[in-house]
Amino acid sequence: MDRIIKISWRSHLKHLKGLFFFLAFFTLFAFYQYSKGIQHNIDALVVVFAFMIGYSILVLYLHLEYYFTNKGVSLTIERDKIIYSKKGVDEEINFQDIKKIKRFMTRRLYNGKHMILPTDFYHYTKITLRNDESYVITSLLFPDAKQKWPGNVERKLKIITFVD
Repeated sequence: MDRIIKISWRSHLKHLKGLFFFLAFFTLFAFYQYSKGIQHNIDALVVVFAFMIGYSILVLYLHLEYYFTNKGVSLTIERDKIIYSKKGVDEEINFQDIKKIKRFMTRRLYNGKHMILPTDFYHYTKITLRNDESYVITSLLFPDAKQKWPGNVERKLKIITFVD
């Protein structure tokens, strides 16, 4: 049975919920510490918010990079091939034409642990064909990091999974 996959709002929200929880947790924690008098000056609160804003910008950049990498792309996964469609142009990726598959992920996902940080939700797979043509499939388009691909999948560890 064929599966057609596109970027959806659910995919956007799934990736950004980590950022929302991260911001909410650190905001509540900072105000709790400040209200209890543990942090005696406003400078510590400013440092916490500066960290939160910097990390949030990083996550939003990563999200936008993933979105624009797979904007307008849909995948149709069949038993022996993938149909990669971008802006109305269909390209068939036959499994026997695949030279290598690399899956780039953060340490927690690499080790099979639960994702905690907002950047842990971002991973991507790069499929290289025998003619050296390559396709990038981000987690916004295809979030299943445990997807079985044909052949040997080379797992790659990255601190932050920017698309190469």
